[in-house]
Amino acid sequence: MCRRFALAPHEDLSERYGLKSAPAVEPRYNIAPQQNILVITPDREAVYMKWGLIMPGREIINARVETVTEKRMFSYLLDKNRCLIPTTGFYEWDENKRPYFFTINEGELFSIPGIFEDRKAVLLTQEATSPVNRVHNRMPCILEKNEETVWLKGAKERALEVVHRTPELSYRPIGHAVNDLSAEGPDLIRALDTLDDY
Repeated sequence: MCRRFALAPHEDLSERYGLKSAPAVEPRYNIAPQQNILVITPDREAVYMKWGLIMPGREIINARVETVTEKRMFSYLLDKNRCLIPTTGFYEWDENKRPYFFTINEGELFSIPGIFEDRKAVLLTQEATSPVNRVHNRMPCILEKNEETVWLKGAKERALEVVHRTPELSYRPIGHAVNDLSAEGPDLIRALDTLDDY
């Protein structure tokens, strides 16, 4: 499960995603459910949406790619309401509730596939692969840059094929400050020198 991620891009979003324009993006290191997240729509527009759908008695923030076509509430969104969620890294917690930060090339911008409705979006997740599976059994799906358009506008069957790619991730243990939803800043992703620092 992905419950927290960061967006602190060094790249220009308009150039990276081929956008006509992009809203101002303040670096954020502790993005959580029910907060506004930046989303790239099939029309290559960058807009802010709420992370998560509120259903009777529960909050849905992620959709499992393995079963997304079987869930009626998700399957129809796959037809036209696919999106990209830009990020520079995500967090997972191990069984001892120790947080880790996962990234590509120390902060490279990448995209998590998502689906949306009424300005609310959920992220797609998959069974964790290495190295995430050393920490947790689930992780966000990650798209290769050259397959982002396939996810946004390709046939549904083909789009679902490209979400199973697993790029090379690096990771590091970080401090518990990220557990505080009000915490922000680059210190949240600073690596601990040793696990004894927990």
